[in-house]
Amino acid sequence: MKCWLNSVEVIKKDPARTNGIIHLVFLGPGDSFGERALLSNTDVRSASVVISSAPTELVFINRVVFTELLKESHDSSNSNTLEITKRFRSNKDIVRNIFMRSSAQRSEKDLKFAVEYLKSVKFFSRFSFEVRKQLCKVMRLISAVTNTVLFAEGQVGRHFYIIFTGCVDVSVRAKNRFEETKESVVSRLGEGEYFGELALSQADGVRRATVVCTEFCELLILGRDEYEPLIQKYQNEYHAQYAQMLRKNPYFIGSEWDDNTIEGMCSVMTEKYIPYKGEVCKQGSRASELFIVTRGECRIIHDGKNPITNARQTYDLGRYGPNSVLGCAE
Repeated sequence: MKCWLNSVEVIKKDPARTNGIIHLVFLGPGDSFGERALLSNTDVRSASVVISSAPTELVFINRVVFTELLKESHDSSNSNTLEITKRFRSNKDIVRNIFMRSSAQRSEKDLKFAVEYLKSVKFFSRFSFEVRKQLCKVMRLISAVTNTVLFAEGQVGRHFYIIFTGCVDVSVRAKNRFEETKESVVSRLGEGEYFGELALSQADGVRRATVVCTEFCELLILGRDEYEPLIQKYQNEYHAQYAQMLRKNPYFIGSEWDDNTIEGMCSVMTEKYIPYKGEVCKQGSRASELFIVTRGECRIIHDGKNPITNARQTYDLGRYGPNSVLGCAE
């Protein structure tokens, strides 16, 4: 079915709750639901209950017509069928519902949906299907409101996080030129990005940064017991690469750049892909991030004035390749 006007609410029965239900999601105009039952071999809807939260108009398609459309699509073009299937698999509401269930309630079909989501997260793209499948069995979904402190610098780390929806700020404490301890935001992470892994790679690892939700967030979390056997080996390799890169950079050589400081930087560093001719930072904007080029090349330009004619002029200040440091965190 497809919602045409107003909205509907998706709920799930849970006898353990006081009111007996769990509110899963609100669907608005243009959203669709009910396709999973039509794709299965059973007529029973077991995932959730859908109720109208206001007078609502819906357009719908029955099982017979739906099956015929898929059959015709398959007969005419296999690629069209793959596109339809891919659209269903990538539906965020379905993935959300899967991770809200207990591990024992997640079927093989559910895990395939979830694996497709993890495949889109850069950190997990390097893992095999089986590793991602094992992760989908044990990860769970939590939510946090704006300004929630997920963990603070100095606390013992117990979970690894992937942002399902929302955005968080990563901040660290440091002394300024006046020897005053200030907390500065060093990174802002959004949907599909991850954090919290460094503390889990050590026996009694402590958090090297504070993470705060800047808006309502949904997060996939993985406990230390599940993290260590599945991910630690891969993550240690990546942190070793980051640390090696920093130690070879002249910018980070000196007594103030000890192993703890380098490891702390590795814990908050995130990879960002900038497309060709994409803008890394803009002249006149607030300097809040430091960039290290790992692959490719960046060109720095400056908009100024010709000293003779006073006309606007763009100056090419140079090109910078791998291991170059750009920007300055304030």
